[in-house]
Amino acid sequence: MLGLMKSAHNWIWDRRLGVRTAGEFKPLDTSLHHDASRSAPLAYHLISRYIRLLALKPDDVVYDLGCGTGRPLCMFARQNVVRCVGVELDPAIAAIARRNASQLKEARSEISIIHADAASLDYSDGTVFWIYNSFGSATMTAVLARIRASIDQQPREVRFCYVTPEAEDAFFSAGWLTRTRKVRPLLYPSGVASFWQSAAC
Repeated sequence: MLGLMKSAHNWIWDRRLGVRTAGEFKPLDTSLHHDASRSAPLAYHLISRYIRLLALKPDDVVYDLGCGTGRPLCMFARQNVVRCVGVELDPAIAAIARRNASQLKEARSEISIIHADAASLDYSDGTVFWIYNSFGSATMTAVLARIRASIDQQPREVRFCYVTPEAEDAFFSAGWLTRTRKVRPLLYPSGVASFWQSAAC
């Protein structure tokens, strides 16, 4: 019964936003480190809760790493931020995310979808990063290194929401990030989220 209620709630939100984000996908793993994870959207109410906890600012640029079909990305785009960028390894899944972005109702910010390996991108404009267990420790370590390098070039504070944080050791090992909280939602064991931020610049 609980599963049906969760599905119904997510379906209602999809209809409200004008998108179709349900379903689980196994991405084609062409990543450098061969550690891509499945793609399945988080429940809408948890996305909303975690977005509130990120305390978005009007000058934020949000990256969703492993954006899947774009559910969190669409929710972020309804906030007052500069831009939302989805990064997706699988071109077929990225195409679905693009379609959802183009159909999103009440968008307040620009959305772009990049078909790429997260370990290979330039993050020099990113301030907020959303990750839903999209890849393993090797890619996570590479991503954090690239973000750190971008901060050296463009000093700024960055924040992370990492859902189902199975590669959290990479954050502890990075040496420049502080965990600000960890949330364990009742009845959603896969919805555990850790929040991190860099030092203010």
